Amino acid sequence: MQAFKQAKRDTKIMWVALTTAYKQNSDAFKTELQNIARAFAAVEAEKERYLCRYGDVDIDNEALLEINVGGRIITATRSVLTQQKGSMLEATFSGRWEKRLQRDNLGRIFLDMNPDCFQAIIEHLVKMKYSSEPKTKKICQAYSKRKVEGDLSKMMKYFGIKIDQTMDHSTLQHDETIFDSDEAQVTIQDYFDTTNRKALDIDEILSSFQTTLSKKQEALDDAKEELQKVKTRWEEEKTFIESIVPTPKDDLINLNVRGTRMTVRRSTLRIFKGSVLDRQFDDTVWPMQQPGKESMYEWGNEEVVDWAKGHAAIPEEITDLLQKSKIDGSKLLTLSHEGLKEWGPDATNIVIKAVCDFQTENKYIEVFIDHDEYDFRMIIEQLLRKALSKDAYQPLSLPDINKTWNGSFSETVDYYFPGEMAGLIWEKTVRCISVQNAGVMGVNGIYTCSGTVDGVSAYRKIGIRNEQEVEFSIFRCLLSDDTKWWYISIVPKDMKPGTDDDIDFYRAPVSLEHSDFPPEGTWLTVEKHGLDPPCKIIWKSDILPKSGEESGDENEER
Repeated sequence: MQAFKQAKRDTKIMWVALTTAYKQNSDAFKTELQNIARAFAAVEAEKERYLCRYGDVDIDNEALLEINVGGRIITATRSVLTQQKGSMLEATFSGRWEKRLQRDNLGRIFLDMNPDCFQAIIEHLVKMKYSSEPKTKKICQAYSKRKVEGDLSKMMKYFGIKIDQTMDHSTLQHDETIFDSDEAQVTIQDYFDTTNRKALDIDEILSSFQTTLSKKQEALDDAKEELQKVKTRWEEEKTFIESIVPTPKDDLINLNVRGTRMTVRRSTLRIFKGSVLDRQFDDTVWPMQQPGKESMYEWGNEEVVDWAKGHAAIPEEITDLLQKSKIDGSKLLTLSHEGLKEWGPDATNIVIKAVCDFQTENKYIEVFIDHDEYDFRMIIEQLLRKALSKDAYQPLSLPDINKTWNGSFSETVDYYFPGEMAGLIWEKTVRCISVQNAGVMGVNGIYTCSGTVDGVSAYRKIGIRNEQEVEFSIFRCLLSDDTKWWYISIVPKDMKPGTDDDIDFYRAPVSLEHSDFPPEGTWLTVEKHGLDPPCKIIWKSDILPKSGEESGDENEER
């Protein structure tokens, strides 16, 4: 009997310890959840403060926006631009930062970017919005034959745009259900009361109890992770916006390139110090090239009212309405016909015509560029790549330039980037070569630049011949008759190319236009080792082969 009493006392002690531990656990859980809830609220409160300070609380999500992208006007609805939640593109056009974004002289948001790439992103987002099929992964394929393919990928990464429709739709906001304090008040006794006492199994109960506590902890960890995502995303957004907010050196330059309009930040034109563009738009020189011009977008309500008072065509009643409605310059530029209707039937035409007249009279100065549009646009695109890629920037190579413009492009680059500075824009090199259609299958594949032969670049790749790994080479060779030919051969190890010991497959005469590089056509089959058809080659600026391109590494000679 004494043992039974002792066991009963021990059971009560354990019960008290268990319930006490549970209460402490629940209290701690509740406190942590309350802290997380307060942290969520703090982030939302800060967003609200930023919205009031820098944004527009009355934005229309379906409004049609005109965006000046490098001088090209691209139109899209705000809902399309903001549909990928959490992306930096969504942040830019969310309305939270309207007052910080750079504008052109007509009040349109300006982006110092490649317009082709941005247009492709807009088309991609429109497809994602309206298409029910997950087929938008083909976004880059339409640009696969153009230099902008790499730029497009970088711009999508820059803005945080995802390719497919399987987006992360996490709300990044706390789930109110896990903050339910009543959930923490369930006691072990409640569990006993609702359990079939005839089938009580203490081990099973304790195991279930432990599982419940583990699930609570997992919910708490999930809430912490969600909170961290919200904080990180918000800090990234602020950092991103800060990076695109213009400085005094980021004023916009309007260029007239033989009739083609381009708009670029002055800081972008000056990104390579010491160039002609850098000197032309230097802080000490540029102000003297332009007269004092006004931007209506920067006006406050007082300046708008003064302008209206001094405009002969604007009646006093409209001036009073501008003052009463506290219309500033940015609002004046974006007033719609619908928004003016309540001011009277004539107000629309009067105000809009007056604004257009002002913009015409105060149009920003255009700098005329007397160079070919293709050549100068390629230079501008390189400057934009440098601004976007920074340390990852690479100059153009010969395959990046349309052959029709090779000569004039070189002259234009030399004009703006004389001497060795031209290498900042492009290198007159071919980084790698794709050999295709050769009868000797092992010859086909990607060759990369490796050393020099006869004073010019040579190219090599590892392949298979007669079930053995060998090195194929492309090199230029001076023959005994003083003519120069390009060869595709296997050069014996530790020997110089161009001897009778080489295993030659194909050869081609030196091109007069590009004697320093293997010609793309005119290849001939060399007897003994070569097999028809002769190969053709393609100059390439990148190393990775395109999808479906032959590598040749696994093919033997046939």
